[in-house]
Formats: sequence, C-alpha cells, structure tokens
Amino acid sequence: MGLDLHVIDDGDGILDEILPHIFDYRFSTTGGGGIGLYYAKEIVSKMRGKIIVNNKKSSGVEFIISFSK
Repeated sequence: MGLDLHVIDDGDGILDEILPHIFDYRFSTTGGGGIGLYYAKEIVSKMRGKIIVNNKKSSGVEFIISFSK
C-alpha cells in the first residue's frame, strides 16, 4: 500500500524529444532556471519515491508521484 499524487497540467504537454531531459539540472525550455523538476525528483527520490510522467494524454501532461509504504 502506498500513496500516489497526480499533478495534471492541461497545457501543451511535453515534446517527446525533450522528455528524457526534463529532470536534468538546468534544463529549461522557458528561459527559467531549470531547477524545479530537478529538485522535485531529488526530493522524491530521497523520500524513496518515484515520479512517473504520463505524456500520452489527449492534452497536457500528468506527473504521478508515488510513495510505497
């Protein structure tokens, strides 16, 4: 048993070409710092969780943050 947190963005989604890089330190497509998703993954990993990206929605993207007990 565990906990799953679903964060859904109804925007344009993420291009398949950049999907492997979205958690890389300083990677940004918006001119931002590129540290938000990097640190989110670091924190979740330190808590023994994982982040799954569902980019196959009809629009937008879904991040599933999972923690096992």
